[in-house]
Amino acid sequence: MKSSTLTAGIAIFVILGVVGGGLALFKMRQISAANNPAAMPEYGEAAHIADVKEIIWQPTSSLVGTAFSLRSVAMANEVAGIVKEVKFQSGSIVNKGDVLLTLDDSTEQANLSAANAAVRVAEANANVGKTRLSLAELELKRTDEANALNASSPVEIDRRRSAVESAKADADRLLAEVDQAKARVEQVKVLVEKHIIHAPFRGHAGIRTLHEGQYLAEGTTFVALEEITDRIFLDFAIPQEHLARVHIGLVVKATGPIFGADGADLEVVAVDARVSNDTRNGRVRGMVDNREGRILPGMFVQIRVPVDEPNSYIAVPATAIRRATYGDHVWVVVQDVAKGQNRATQRPVKLGPSVGEDVIVLEGLKAGERIATTGSFKLREGVLIKEPTAVSNAAVAETATQESKPKGNDVDH
Repeated sequence: MKSSTLTAGIAIFVILGVVGGGLALFKMRQISAANNPAAMPEYGEAAHIADVKEIIWQPTSSLVGTAFSLRSVAMANEVAGIVKEVKFQSGSIVNKGDVLLTLDDSTEQANLSAANAAVRVAEANANVGKTRLSLAELELKRTDEANALNASSPVEIDRRRSAVESAKADADRLLAEVDQAKARVEQVKVLVEKHIIHAPFRGHAGIRTLHEGQYLAEGTTFVALEEITDRIFLDFAIPQEHLARVHIGLVVKATGPIFGADGADLEVVAVDARVSNDTRNGRVRGMVDNREGRILPGMFVQIRVPVDEPNSYIAVPATAIRRATYGDHVWVVVQDVAKGQNRATQRPVKLGPSVGEDVIVLEGLKAGERIATTGSFKLREGVLIKEPTAVSNAAVAETATQESKPKGNDVDH
């Protein structure tokens, strides 16, 4: 009994030792694994990479222009009267010489008839004066003949000569009265013509503001008329420091929705002789094509005027720019030569204007550097960049959507 008990005790002790040793070995391996973990794989972020490029760009200033017709008038009546007939409609096109408005001229027509009658009376009186002059000259001739035969006295000859001079004066006065009567006729005709108002040029009539039977006081504006031409004026003001660069013949760019994406060429045709005392801006007049009639007088137009000579500038795609409250920045791609990897590092930049799909960078980058473009919103300092080789349409759409959304403190300029 004692021997078997001892053997069982030894067996139990051995089993406990083996189990304890196994547990200790397992625990030591766990501690070792915790102290020396296996390296985790680095996945990185997908972003396109582009080279920083140089472009030739000319700095310009964005100004505001206003459209003006080559000729524009506010039609008004020169004489007062009652509207007899209106011969145009609101917004209609009228040609040069078309009748726009007629006023009642019944009084003037009566005056014209009276003036014509006065002309006939004056002409009849002039004919009587001519007859009297002819008679006086005949009597003087006969008296001279009688005097040659000693049949009349010198006093009679003087009397006849005086009668001739008096008849000449009367005839001249009556002829002058004829001229005066005819002038009165012309005067009344001009007054009659002023009751009919014609279009001075081919143009676009504005909104009609009068009707038949309406009384118009002298000088009442009844419609605006804008000339229709293939070209139209665009006036704009430019600061005095840039005025020296503007000259007649210079072609600048007019932009805006009415010109489409490409804008329109604006040719400078005049520069004002002085600058404004209030704004210190000089007024410049340009002409732009308007054959399609898209530009109406008074329209607001944006104009880009060169303010410096063309020069070489750094330009990057707009998708590379990250905008934030603390400043604009880009993600520059730095290559780890040893590992053959591309990593991102943030760099602040000073931006200029946009040129198409690119943005001018005034400070912070130099030609030849590489930057992250599409997908740069996902980057952080030192992250591994993996440029995608093929991107599905769905992925592109998702990236474009993410790019358009503000992230963190990003704000639009």
